[in-house]
Amino acid sequence: MLNFCCFYSRCIWEHRDQIRTKLRTGNRVQNTYNYSLEGRRYADIAEQALSDIITHEKTRFKINYSCGVVLRNVETDQLRYFYGSLGNTRMLDCAVLISNEDDLRSFLENICDFDMREKIELRDTKWVLVTIINIIFFVSLLPDIPIGGGVKLPSFVINNKGFHALVKCRNSYEYVATCACFVAWLCSTALHSIASVQPKINFTSTVMCGY
Repeated sequence: MLNFCCFYSRCIWEHRDQIRTKLRTGNRVQNTYNYSLEGRRYADIAEQALSDIITHEKTRFKINYSCGVVLRNVETDQLRYFYGSLGNTRMLDCAVLISNEDDLRSFLENICDFDMREKIELRDTKWVLVTIINIIFFVSLLPDIPIGGGVKLPSFVINNKGFHALVKCRNSYEYVATCACFVAWLCSTALHSIASVQPKINFTSTVMCGY
């Protein structure tokens, strides 16, 4: 038992840089959020992950995750650390689209320690799972689609009975809509009258430049 503890501690120490909590953000294609689970359960870091990701991500994105694990050889008791990646160790076959904070919260809450262990358990091999030591979230960016982004709308939109995707801003109580919804509405009205839609085109151009 003493030897096992020594081997385990050494394994963790040798790979401490890959295991420790760290965020890699500001990238153009993909950001990663790595959280150490040493001495903690997944539930302990879920809220931290939610706060970190929402703080750094300003557009919609797709998210997947993987786990760093320590495995033990049943014949030699050798311990090895395996770093999680989006290769053959990703936990989901397809990344999940996140459009707002509620989507992200639901995604994080649906992950649990038991499910992770079930997916990682190796069968018909000489290696068995000792522990899940860190979890990595891979955020693939969708830079042209603001997350929860809203824009103030002019009266000709607010009073249009054919446009229903409106919500009120919590602070100003003015009607807003996401750019994606507004552009979709604009395209539909353009089919009816090109001349009358010109003011709307000018307004939409101004809105899109803001992003």
